[in-house]
Amino acid sequence: MPEQPTPHGWESLIREWVISLRAGRKSKRTIEVYERAALFLARWLADNDLDLAPDEIERQHVEQYFADLNERTSPGNAHTNYRSLRTMFRWMVDNEEIARSPMDKVAAPILDEKPVPTLSDDQIRALLDHWSGRDMVSRRNTAIIRLLMDTGCRLGEIANLTLDDVDRDLEVIRVLGKGNRVRAVPFGPSTNKAIGQYLRVREREPWAARTNKLWLAERNRGPLQPNGNAIKLMLRRTGHALGIDLADGKHVHAHRFRHTAAKEWRKNGGDVVSMKRIFGWKSDAMPERYGSAAADEIAQQHHRELGLGERL
Repeated sequence: MPEQPTPHGWESLIREWVISLRAGRKSKRTIEVYERAALFLARWLADNDLDLAPDEIERQHVEQYFADLNERTSPGNAHTNYRSLRTMFRWMVDNEEIARSPMDKVAAPILDEKPVPTLSDDQIRALLDHWSGRDMVSRRNTAIIRLLMDTGCRLGEIANLTLDDVDRDLEVIRVLGKGNRVRAVPFGPSTNKAIGQYLRVREREPWAARTNKLWLAERNRGPLQPNGNAIKLMLRRTGHALGIDLADGKHVHAHRFRHTAAKEWRKNGGDVVSMKRIFGWKSDAMPERYGSAAADEIAQQHHRELGLGERL
């Protein structure tokens, strides 16, 4: 967050916007991202001696800001800032703080088209084999890995599951996603079996009858912290121990399972509308991204099967 004073009118207005976001039940993470983007813009104005109130900002100021931002950060971060500021200026218009948004005709930063990073079947199988023991921690981690892969849910959604959220008869979990939207996500028989094996060893633990949280911690056997850090650390350490080498140089993390599930979903003919409901997306942007990645893989496979070079 910027430390120096912001130009007049910005600090109080950003504060009011944050209050409005909280009233709208936006997630803590979303609010942090939005507020940071707004304060970065205010800092840029101060750094460039532009003592402009919100109603004095013009399109050229915003375009210059993004031109500078593109030199200092990744396309993904620039795009996140763009979406955040567009939301803020729309809020200002709706609340009659400004007459029109200076971003109305500002083009979004171009995102590089990179392959969607995924996990291979062999890598996921290795992770499961690593936790093939019969103890509580092994059974818990197996169930977590299978749920991540089978449902494509976010880390926080899996970490915050309660016993009541799991319906083993219908084979669905109920998760609380972004925007506090609840959705039901199905899972398969193998995942159901893993959950059952975990629940049977869980019920022997002293904490089992004292908490409705699904996951118990390794050390004190109390409920796992809802921030998901324990799961994040488990995946990272397991991947490191197995020497799993990811193409983009990053460690194994929960969102990589979401990438993998989404790509497989589109690769096997899943439609955009259904995908948005299962994965908890509001726009078509993410399904289209995974659809493009799946189409690339299918096209490459078809090309290999043609064997054009083998005809000669």
